[in-house]
Parts: sequence; C-alpha cells; structure tokens
Amino acid sequence: MSWYSDHEDVGTGTQRIVESVKDELVVTKLEYGGFEGDFQATFKLEPEGDKTRVTWTYDADMEGNTLARFFGLFMDDMLGPFYEEGLRNLKHVVESKPIDTIVIEELEMEPMIFLGIGRYVTWEDFAKIMGIMDSYDSTIKAYMIEHGIDSNGLPFARYSNYESYSGVHLLYCIPIAREVEVIDDLIELHKIGERKAIKTTYYGGYLSMDPSYDMMEIYLTEKGYTMLDESIQVFERNYKQESDTAKWKTIIYIPWE
Repeated sequence: MSWYSDHEDVGTGTQRIVESVKDELVVTKLEYGGFEGDFQATFKLEPEGDKTRVTWTYDADMEGNTLARFFGLFMDDMLGPFYEEGLRNLKHVVESKPIDTIVIEELEMEPMIFLGIGRYVTWEDFAKIMGIMDSYDSTIKAYMIEHGIDSNGLPFARYSNYESYSGVHLLYCIPIAREVEVIDDLIELHKIGERKAIKTTYYGGYLSMDPSYDMMEIYLTEKGYTMLDESIQVFERNYKQESDTAKWKTIIYIPWE
C-alpha cells in the first residue's frame, strides 16, 4: 500500500509485504519519501491456548547516518504508544467482527481488447473515484454508440504504478469484441494477452478493499509468485444497480509471474 499526506508527521511512503508464513509471521518493508534506510515492520503470531499473542516490532538500519542513529535511541518512546494503541485496535476488530472467508482462485486470464481513459489519481482524490469513473464510463459509451462499437463484457478499472508515494494510475475500461481504429483525444485502444492471475470476489464500497488486497498479496508471497504492478477490478454489480454498498460486487484480479 501507499500513503500521502501534507501533515508533517505523516508524509508519504509505501509498505509492501516481503515475507509471510501462514499463522506465524508477516514481514513488511517500509519506504519513506525523502528518507534513506532499511525499515521493516514485523507481526509475529504465537498460539497461547485458544488465543493468539501478536508481537509487532519495528527494525531500522540507519546505514551509518549518525544523526538518524541518535534519534533511533528514542524510537521505542516515540513509536511504542502508537504500536500499543494499534494492537489494542487490532484486538478489538478481530474479537468483535464475524470471521470472513476470502476465497482466492488461480486462473489464466484470457486476452482482451478494450477502450480506456486513463489518468493519475492522487490518494487525496481517491475519495472521488466513483465520480471519475462515472464520467469516463459515459464518455466511452457515447463514443461506442456514435461509432457502432459493441461492448464485449463488463466495465473494469485497471490500476498500476503502485510504487508511487502520491497515488496510482487509473485506466477505466470497457471491453470490445474486435480491434478498431480510435481517433479521440481521451479514449485509447488497449490490448492485453493471456496471463496468469489470482482473483477473489469482494462485496462492499470501493474504498474498503484493502483487506482483500492484503490477503491476496499474502497468498502471492506464500506461493512464491511475483506480483505484477497492476490489478483489475471488474464491476459485476455497482452503485448504478444497487444502492446498498454491502451488495456491490467486484471481482479483483492480480496478475503474477
């Protein structure tokens, strides 16, 4: 995941799972905008009867930076209260929520031809993502009607450039049956070939998908697969068909190699 904030105590950065052992360990690598070093956060799980002890640690290699090493002496006092609060929140969430099962399936994605409009979306603008996609959907469909182009599947969003600190690249797409010439300032023709992927089905609003993505990333790590820098969300049922966000249905695909 990535984050962006103008707050001086938050800043920008990324966090990626680099190691995962089921029911035992999750290790994440952190990168902070403007700071050099090797930073890791680790969650260690240990069974204790019918409960689980979670230990959350933070490790930083300051790479010989004298000033950073000095501040490292105070890291426990600085981070400790936040880690303790985070663990309390985790305990509350885990013990109060019903157990949700995320089913992940491996498959071969078929080749696709589609029309798309793309733009870079900052994390600040992500709350407006439905309005952005709605505008692109109307623009593409109007072009298809004008030029007699038939749809060949459900609309989907293709996200990439996850390594960025400030946002992600969105490509809103509508599949078409055949390759066509496109002459337009916004709309472009795209093609992708067959490739391996994992998928899961998500129910809910578009801003609450992180747990599904986290589980899929853990799955890829445990399998030893390399996640490609993109994901695809196919909108099987959205706000246009259903007002209850709990019933919105999105199929998430993450290609791998």
